[in-house]
Amino acid sequence: AWQRRLDCGAEKSSSGANVSSGVSLAERVRLAAETALRFEPDFSYRRRARALLAGLSLTKGDAVLDAGCGSGFYLRLLSDFPDLSVFGVDEDPKRVEAAQVASPRAVVQQADLAMLPFADHAFDAILCSEVLEHVEDPVRVLRELKRVLRPGGRLAISVPSAQYPFLWDPVNTVWNRWLRREPVRDGFWVGIWTGHRRLYEAKSLRDEVESAGLEVESEWGETHWTFPLTPFWVYGIGRRLVEHPRTRRWRWVREGDRFRGAKVGEPQWMKALLWPFAAVDALNSVRAGTASVNRILLARNSRS
Repeated sequence: AWQRRLDCGAEKSSSGANVSSGVSLAERVRLAAETALRFEPDFSYRRRARALLAGLSLTKGDAVLDAGCGSGFYLRLLSDFPDLSVFGVDEDPKRVEAAQVASPRAVVQQADLAMLPFADHAFDAILCSEVLEHVEDPVRVLRELKRVLRPGGRLAISVPSAQYPFLWDPVNTVWNRWLRREPVRDGFWVGIWTGHRRLYEAKSLRDEVESAGLEVESEWGETHWTFPLTPFWVYGIGRRLVEHPRTRRWRWVREGDRFRGAKVGEPQWMKALLWPFAAVDALNSVRAGTASVNRILLARNSRS
């Protein structure tokens, strides 16, 4: 069934209800992402989403895999385009279920990222966002992504940066960097180390990708200036409100859910809340810094 969906992707795209003449698919994806993320308080998420989607350079008929799709934000976004065949895998069955509900046109399955249920060279583009820091053997996962990526196919990766800004996570800056203690990975505090086995230097990410036999095209740090304690406010508090069965029924919580960004109006309270986040983020367009929240890497599968 998976292979049939891959083989007929281009045929399905011909109906294209969302096709706009004269506008490339990549540009339409970019515009859709801007709309979907317009109320997203984590501006580093906005920035890496833009970078990753642009790096995929999607074209009509592409088969796209979101490897480690989580609850399916990218699947939902890309599934709105009949020009694409969209697939997602994740190891967490609850997130797979949520992703399938969020994006019914996508094919979503629970799978080990080191043993994907696809034929060789099945995909034109693969997204791997905030995944490698969670897995036991990143190089093994990358080799499996290379296997299912077509020759010349595009891979877009993001990971948390080891050289993160102080204001992003001052607790781990002091506790882990300065005092050389084990990072805070769980509990009430939510920071850059939460749930992560590792963070990445530019060289360590590039080395892993090249060890898997992929060709690195570009790599850079994304988002230096951030609103103080963003992970705690957005994920420590905001995500808990969105995911809790009682509080997620509240209207203002639903309006703040990134999965509903393209569906709701423009609540004034959200505009006011996001203003200080946006003001700090604007500094990234004026003055770059050496520290960054994420490392972004774009690679291709060798044609040889």
